[in-house]
Amino acid sequence: MNVGRPPKVWFGIKSLNDFVLNTAPDPDTVSLIKDKSGNGNDGIPPSGSAQPEIATEANGKNVLDMDGLANEFKSFTHTYGSDTTWFLVAEETAVGGIANDYIVGGSGGAASPAFITGFNNGGRQDYEFFLSGGYRLILKTVASAGLHIVAITHRDESSFGANDGVGTGYFDGAQVATANPGSAIVSGLSLTALGSNGVGGDFYQGRLAEFLIYDRILPLPSIDRIHRYLANQWNITI
Repeated sequence: MNVGRPPKVWFGIKSLNDFVLNTAPDPDTVSLIKDKSGNGNDGIPPSGSAQPEIATEANGKNVLDMDGLANEFKSFTHTYGSDTTWFLVAEETAVGGIANDYIVGGSGGAASPAFITGFNNGGRQDYEFFLSGGYRLILKTVASAGLHIVAITHRDESSFGANDGVGTGYFDGAQVATANPGSAIVSGLSLTALGSNGVGGDFYQGRLAEFLIYDRILPLPSIDRIHRYLANQWNITI
């Protein structure tokens, strides 16, 4: 998966080296996920009740099973600029679908870049992305269970005089949405939480398999290469 500079944040708990498993009182819960990028952005649950259980996919690899009640990871140190590329492998499992649950939350309130769940719109899983000013980029609604790859590039074009942010979304390797929210995406944001909005709410119910942030807009060949890598790792058809 060589695309030049490595990601700034990379979580994936496929192997036992990628996380710390509790020994007591619940040996199936995770007390730390390691940042595989080498930048030290490890994720730590803020309390015992926030520690999710580990689950195993059909391919034998580990995923985080987020309960939608209290599970979350925080304590990240990474601050990123406004031009970024995100990749997420996840499966929403909330029955009936719950809107505005944060799979990945950033700082900045309504201006936060964040992967969220939507209203499902008749489907089982619904993925959206917050751009600036609370603008939603609707990515995909699917009726079936299973892991999916959701990706986004977002850019602050204010430096070019346009004063607007542009987002392009991908679902399982295909471009599905492009939007201009009409206001600049806030720069200097930080990764606040995995599994919540970072301020004690909007907890995500579902599985988390892998997550990456690059601090730049990746070119299409690199985006395709990462999609192929993630699809191969998680047996996802793209």
